Amino acid sequence: MLAALLVDETAAYELASALEPAMFLHETNQWIFAAEQALAERGDAVNAITVAHELSRHGHLDEVGGHAALSAIIRRSATGGIGADYYARIVRRQYNLRRLIQTTAVINSAAYAADADVEALLDQLDMNLMDIRAGNGSRQTTRWAKDIMREVLDELDVHMDDPKKIQGMSTGWRSLDFITDGLRRQCLHTMAAETSGGKSLWVHNLMSNLARDGRRVLVCSTEMGDKSIYKRIGYLRGGVDKVVARHKGYTTGNRNDVRQAIIELSEQPVGFCELTKLPQILGEARRQCRHGGLDVFILDHVDDVTAPGSANPVQGIDDIMRGLKELAMEENIAVIAVSQLSRVTEFNKGSRLGRLRGGGGKEQKSDVAMFIEAVQESGLAFRDTKDASARDQAKAHVRQHGWVTMRCSVEKNRDGITDDVLFRLVWSMGGRFVQQDSDTSW
Repeated sequence: MLAALLVDETAAYELASALEPAMFLHETNQWIFAAEQALAERGDAVNAITVAHELSRHGHLDEVGGHAALSAIIRRSATGGIGADYYARIVRRQYNLRRLIQTTAVINSAAYAADADVEALLDQLDMNLMDIRAGNGSRQTTRWAKDIMREVLDELDVHMDDPKKIQGMSTGWRSLDFITDGLRRQCLHTMAAETSGGKSLWVHNLMSNLARDGRRVLVCSTEMGDKSIYKRIGYLRGGVDKVVARHKGYTTGNRNDVRQAIIELSEQPVGFCELTKLPQILGEARRQCRHGGLDVFILDHVDDVTAPGSANPVQGIDDIMRGLKELAMEENIAVIAVSQLSRVTEFNKGSRLGRLRGGGGKEQKSDVAMFIEAVQESGLAFRDTKDASARDQAKAHVRQHGWVTMRCSVEKNRDGITDDVLFRLVWSMGGRFVQQDSDTSW
């Protein structure tokens, strides 16, 4: 690696930021690479003479063996036409192997202690492994315009041939797809609502739509178990109101519809996990991406997740959202984070983006931010009155009609428009979200 940079000046400029001196095992090699890196970052020539001068400036030339040592490195390590990036991968691989050995040795030693805290040790191991994985250099970080030009032109041709065709994965609701361009890979989508506002049910409808379209979906729920979610999707696909059936009993048709929906879902690529700690959540999502492949990862919901090592709750939310954004980018999947809304105050009144619980990290990291709420048939929001709260008014409407209008507001969209979509949440059909303008997702 050191010799390759000495004889290939272009490689020195390209790899100056790809490695760190500490990644080399021997201290003398660390000094030599640090000299090559410093020269490249300044834009100076990188060769045996300039590297020797740089080493001399820091008092290391004699310690590495002088000019003769640099010449010997070049002679002993002839690259034979192999690119410097090949050697860079070897250096990084060996460095990460040493870090793995160190990490497991520390955990192994601590585990022998009589008062060892198992959960604390697991958290420490998870964080250390995440750190190693994040720096393993497996993902190319820079792509030049000339390298991606063809991909961009191909995507533009597709769009210009049919402007209404979405670029992302269909949600199953055409009006929402038109606004957001579908669920886009490498993007973080946030869905938020007040407590019991219907956000989890909306997500379960979305899962059902995606699965029917053949998309591989993994949901990590901090509130509901896997069987509970599975049953809920069975009821909404079967079109059976569980509450009504509880009072009146199930017809033969009801039973068959729900059972058939449960069997149908088992044949589609939907997975469930129940984790609450960030390292475990990200680790499981990455494992599924690399073993079976994923299209969409859903975290429901983000406010119940803990981020070990975060200094405070706000920093924790920022770490969680950053981790989800990195997951979307690095694994080329769409990620959906379900969030709570804080109560309205004088400081956040009129701004739902400002009401995302946990500080500004959610808004800043999200590519798309959506909010859902029950509204009147006119589209106006239910408001608290002296006779009934807004929530009670919505419930009364459901009792009377078997459905309620839900407004999904896209209030942030990095690469598109913002607008509202109206749904009917039809409880008499098992809790389906049906788009009001002749939706055909079902």
